[in-house]
Amino acid sequence: MDARTTSKTSKGCSRALSEDSVEPYRRTTFTAMQNEKLTEENFAQHLNTKFFISLDERQVELELAEVKGYKSQYKEQEGMERFSIYFNGPTEPILPQGLYSMDHELMNSFEIFIVPIGRMETNVRYEAVFNYLK
Repeated sequence: MDARTTSKTSKGCSRALSEDSVEPYRRTTFTAMQNEKLTEENFAQHLNTKFFISLDERQVELELAEVKGYKSQYKEQEGMERFSIYFNGPTEPILPQGLYSMDHELMNSFEIFIVPIGRMETNVRYEAVFNYLK
């Protein structure tokens, strides 16, 4: 990649990005995609188990409640890994959407982007979506 690349701003204008501003994103994406444990099959093996996110001085416990795979459509590129995972977490604190370091007894540590998608009486539901070439 060149020392400089361009990016579209929210108003559609191009702006130059230095290699330094692009590198942290590329490194995080490369690390996550090279991590073979983040597959539909591996998450399905850990259904109904506890995952932990460290938040300030406490850990937030999330339970993997569902793993949902998506079949490729006929116009899509072949070889895609497409699935969502759903966690149930406590009603407090509600984690804002974002990238978190998550720990699991058998899957160890990894980074994951989660989004709160619903609040029930007893828990908050979170979703993480995976869509990448195998």
